[in-house]
Amino acid sequence: MPEGDYVVYESQEAKPVVIRLLRFSETNFGKAGLISASFDGEISSVPEKALKLEFIGDSITCGYGVEADDPLVLFSTSTENPSLAYAMKTAELLDADYSLCSWSGNGIISQWIPPEENEPKEDVPLMPVVYRYTDIAGAAFQGFSEAPLYDFDSYVPDVVIINLGTNDQSYTRFIPERVEAFGRLFGKFLQEIRELRPNALIIGCLGVMGQDLCEEEARRFDMFNDDKAFFLTFDVQKEEDGIGADYHPSPKTHTIMAQKLAEFIRAHLN
Repeated sequence: MPEGDYVVYESQEAKPVVIRLLRFSETNFGKAGLISASFDGEISSVPEKALKLEFIGDSITCGYGVEADDPLVLFSTSTENPSLAYAMKTAELLDADYSLCSWSGNGIISQWIPPEENEPKEDVPLMPVVYRYTDIAGAAFQGFSEAPLYDFDSYVPDVVIINLGTNDQSYTRFIPERVEAFGRLFGKFLQEIRELRPNALIIGCLGVMGQDLCEEEARRFDMFNDDKAFFLTFDVQKEEDGIGADYHPSPKTHTIMAQKLAEFIRAHLN
């Protein structure tokens, strides 16, 4: 959409309405912003929820390809929709506020690489770096010489959910030294999150698009030895539940994931 004035809501009848602006595609697929807003009538903010969630993830968290109905369909922003993905669905089930820090194709030790490549891909910042910034992908576009650091006091979650490793497994490929290197970096990231989120419940989850690194992540949570940090293995997606673009989860699979994660959070938050 070009820059301009857009009517978000209008009515001849005076009544309370809730307006939510949600960008479906990721910042690296194009830029968007709200310059100003004008209203007729009284304005109030929506009350904060009692529970706050923060998700750190990749394309699965972004809702990549969720609106496609064929795994052979190539990705486009027209089939990306985070509101149909497990993260926002989990927040809805728990009546929670949410924040998403997610980037398709990204990971801990490498971005996704095809089978014929054999070196880790790091041509964009990996997620442990991305997490520390407001918008490291869009900083130059916005005129910043350096990306602004994220203010971790601006949103303080009760639960941090990490869903990373799906892209890393395209590089680790069950090679012991690669898996070990991934595990070391994952463990370091866990420690960094704990330092930044000292009171949060930390949940790691993985597995819907492959469980290659589930055992290593679970081991790193054990080594982390934190009584407020746990690991959850998602079931691998089933063909009968539908498959989205590039073999990503369907809306039904995301719903199954959300139900499992919401129950896990409830159990560990008592």
